[in-house]
Amino acid sequence: MNSVLLAGNLGQDPEVRFTPSGTAVCTASIATNESWKDKETGAKEQRTEWHRLVIWGKRGENFVEFFRKGDGVIIEGKLQTRSWEGDDGIKRYTTEIVVQKWHFPPGKSHSNRPPEHTDEDAPRYIPGEDEHRTGRGDDPVERTLIPDMYNSPPLDDDVPF
Repeated sequence: MNSVLLAGNLGQDPEVRFTPSGTAVCTASIATNESWKDKETGAKEQRTEWHRLVIWGKRGENFVEFFRKGDGVIIEGKLQTRSWEGDDGIKRYTTEIVVQKWHFPPGKSHSNRPPEHTDEDAPRYIPGEDEHRTGRGDDPVERTLIPDMYNSPPLDDDVPF
């Protein structure tokens, strides 16, 4: 089973692009934090992990409307690894999360959501017009139509928010 569930904060504003056929492709990154106490020193330690997100179709268009850099989000999806050849001829790989559902964290306000907006009003699962076809980058033709996403290295997401 290939399943991912993460809760974190967006490290950048989500961006949406469109394939020539009109399918939306939203990209973003989230940071998850892990903290613990060092057994020897008792000092609090923390590690931040960055995760690249890809959200296809109407779901991605809606994501851009509701979320901004720093907002909390809960995502459900699957891992996908892709490769490309760099300008130096070396094959590189990246693993990203293809988001299938997203949720607002309980009790958190969001940049583009009025305070009275409740989780019951929030889109939980938004079927898009891409549901009847692969539409998630599985199609080699679609991969060539989005060259900046599939044929180039990932964006540098090392800048904390």
